[in-house]
Amino acid sequence: MKGKVVSCALSVDRGIPKNSVECIELVENYGVMGDAHAGISQRQVSVSSLSTYSKGIAKELNLKPGDYADNITIDGIEVYNMSVGTKFKIGKEAMLQIVEIGKGPKDHLEKSPYLQFNRPHNQMLKEGVFCKVLKGGKVCIGDIADFDL
Repeated sequence: MKGKVVSCALSVDRGIPKNSVECIELVENYGVMGDAHAGISQRQVSVSSLSTYSKGIAKELNLKPGDYADNITIDGIEVYNMSVGTKFKIGKEAMLQIVEIGKGPKDHLEKSPYLQFNRPHNQMLKEGVFCKVLKGGKVCIGDIADFDL
């Protein structure tokens, strides 16, 4: 199965929407270069499916990729239906592994007015996919995410 990268985003601060960029640089065992979440935990890169933005509160509020603090948004595949442990290639050389799907209530979410605005209807709580970087590389809008490994 293959999907297409339709958004890349990063932010220098936590708890706010990420800014869209043409490309991001993934660093092995670290995350997205320049992103506030990099290096903090095993959840180095957040990935969403474009379909997450076409339903529920995201649709009602006209949210766009990056508004759920996702680094990469993929069209053509429901990434949240993959299993923890799934590895996939993205771009020409980067390799990610899914380490967690969804996120439960966390203290830092409770402290963030931005992340609170649409709880408990935030689709990323169920559909957010968190990955670690197995191999670094550049990822750009239009790149292929290849799950056929």
